[in-house]
Amino acid sequence: MSIEKTISPFIQKQFPSFYNTEGPNFIAFVQAYYEWMESNQQTLYYARSLPDLADVDRTLDSFLEHFRTEYLNAFPTNAVIDKRLMVKHALELYRSKGTPRAYQLLFRLLFNEDIEINALGNYLFTASEASWVVPKYIEVSDSPFLPLLVKQQIYNTSKTATAIVESVARKNINNKIVNLLYITSPDGRFKYGEKILCETISNLNPSNAPTVLGSLTAIAIENGGLGFSVGDILSVQGTGYGAKARVAATINENGRVTFNLLNGGSGFNSNANITVATTINLTLTNSSPNTVFSFGDTITDTNTHANGMVTFANSSFVEIINFSPSLNFTAGDYVNNQVGTAYGTISGVFGGGGSGAGFNVGGITNQVAMQYNTDNINSFTNTLLDNPVGSSGYAFTLNISTTANTFTAGNTVTASANTILLEGIYLSSNNISNGEILSNTSLGISGLYVYKSDLGQLSILGNQANLVTANSNISNGTILVSSVSSSKFQVTNYFPSITTVSAVGNVYFSNSTVIRVSGNGISNMGSFLSNTIVTDTQTGHTAQISNVNRNTNWGFLNQTVSGNLDAPINQVLQTLTEVVGTITYLSNQNPGNGYTTVPYIDINQTEISQLRISDGNGGMMGHNAIVDASVLNANGIITAVDVYDSGIGFDPDGILELTKEGSTIAATGTAVIALDGFAEGYWNNNKSFISDTMKIQDSYYYQKYSYEILAQRMKNTYEKLVKDLIHPAGLIMFGKYRYQDNQTLNETMPEQLQLTYLPNNYIVQV
Repeated sequence: MSIEKTISPFIQKQFPSFYNTEGPNFIAFVQAYYEWMESNQQTLYYARSLPDLADVDRTLDSFLEHFRTEYLNAFPTNAVIDKRLMVKHALELYRSKGTPRAYQLLFRLLFNEDIEINALGNYLFTASEASWVVPKYIEVSDSPFLPLLVKQQIYNTSKTATAIVESVARKNINNKIVNLLYITSPDGRFKYGEKILCETISNLNPSNAPTVLGSLTAIAIENGGLGFSVGDILSVQGTGYGAKARVAATINENGRVTFNLLNGGSGFNSNANITVATTINLTLTNSSPNTVFSFGDTITDTNTHANGMVTFANSSFVEIINFSPSLNFTAGDYVNNQVGTAYGTISGVFGGGGSGAGFNVGGITNQVAMQYNTDNINSFTNTLLDNPVGSSGYAFTLNISTTANTFTAGNTVTASANTILLEGIYLSSNNISNGEILSNTSLGISGLYVYKSDLGQLSILGNQANLVTANSNISNGTILVSSVSSSKFQVTNYFPSITTVSAVGNVYFSNSTVIRVSGNGISNMGSFLSNTIVTDTQTGHTAQISNVNRNTNWGFLNQTVSGNLDAPINQVLQTLTEVVGTITYLSNQNPGNGYTTVPYIDINQTEISQLRISDGNGGMMGHNAIVDASVLNANGIITAVDVYDSGIGFDPDGILELTKEGSTIAATGTAVIALDGFAEGYWNNNKSFISDTMKIQDSYYYQKYSYEILAQRMKNTYEKLVKDLIHPAGLIMFGKYRYQDNQTLNETMPEQLQLTYLPNNYIVQV
């Protein structure tokens, strides 16, 4: 129901009609009286405004102060919050008393600030509160039924294992898709090769069910490395990702190799070819007086026929690799090289044992990008034009436009032309193609025929008069215009000599439109050019050549351009780019086992070393790194490990590398894939960790009946207000000062602090 603010407009209608004629002054008097009563601060004004006065948003200031005194007397009068808003939320504040909401609302009303409330009882240490959780999952083959298994109980083919599927995931591991069923409440183990079945999915059966692919269950150690201790945590690298193992047992033995990088060289990347070869060392007597064995020589025992490659030698010592394993060098036997220039008698044989040692290039520094190609051009340097590739025996196809007579097969034909060579730049966007005619009328230059256009180089022919005129008038800066494309070519480098290009060959086939020419043993055919005259030397017949097709190619293995004999060399040769640098460290070092001599070590970045680029220190880039090795008694060789995180995506019998953090030495093994997988376990909470955030009860600060306010102000500015308004009985309140960056300061600091504000920081000064 609406209430009119004024009633004076209705006064006249309240009198009988005769008052309008006999007592109008009285009506006016009464109406004026009511208007006065309705004015501000008078009785009717308040009476007609009662609905507004009941609304805290519209009530009078004097009424608002009454409400504050009545319901919020403990609130300070200088609170930053609007008083109307404060009165409006008073009931909400009192109803939430004892809850974090009450404290947050109070600080917002009083100070327009946000706070945090800590229930200190949540930080109390509780014995045996935490539980150890081990996530479990099953790696399975792809199947359309996988999404339907979520929240369902599954079992295996043999019905020896059950579990509840919590979720399904699909992951890409090393470019291989792996499907995971995350399970809870497992009973039994799901084995490799079994089917996953579910009673609630009616059309799921062994013929279409997903198959258990298995996870990393165990690792069969192949080479145990060295320097490990029982309990060491190992990262497992292989076809999968994320697996971890723990060293379960170690032994000590000799014959292990350690590597030491002495010089990282230059021109290497992580794909360098690394050779670590077992050696046999021979001591010699009665050696050749003037010649010793050289690197790469094949040394042979003339009695047993044992042989190998020499990597180092002097007059009394030879180091051998790649030796025949079933034949033995024997003391007293005579040895020589493949040509008999080096020889000697064996006085002692050492080594020959050991295997498995190796390493990888770890890091590269001082990186540069090198461009190179691997095309071998040596075999094509004497390519003859009469040796066509993929043709029927002819080197040139001459397309002719005019002919006086026919040409006879077997007859010799010749052609010659005077040419000049120009280099320059284009002044228009169009390039000049083969067959275009160039001229410059202002200089009297005309009739210059382009028979070969190669980017900024133009090969030109014409009659003698035109070439002589051009030769006389062309200079650097001359502009030539094409009559075909109107392209403008400015000469930047002019070669004034007129060169004669000659050609000779035998007619292989001829008709009215084409002449095919063969070399037929001619050592230098030369080159036939378009827009020239070909002549039969026996008959004198001639023809105008319109264009020429060459059938001879280089034949490079990396050929990408047809007819590449006429193509720019950068289009024919395959250019590769390699980022190389200096080796900084060796990774995944495997010490092997059973070594009796130091192995031979070689690091070769083949594609760089074959370029034969000097490093400035007597070596060649890509083959100048130096690694030293030692054979020693080794401790901490792994014999067994326990898998405590199966990872994802490992293949059965896959090769694994096991390393510990901070070490470059690796052990190796093979993957055993047999059962469902499990991840590294974790505690579900920290309530039993006294060394973490949990505290032992002190019956004062850390106890169930204490709480803490974290605010951007000192405790003494709000303590009384909190206790008067919302503090529950039976609890104790603490306060911490919170910086802008959420750091806190204990309330035990002196109260006589001065706070100096800097951008994004508070500096506390005592």
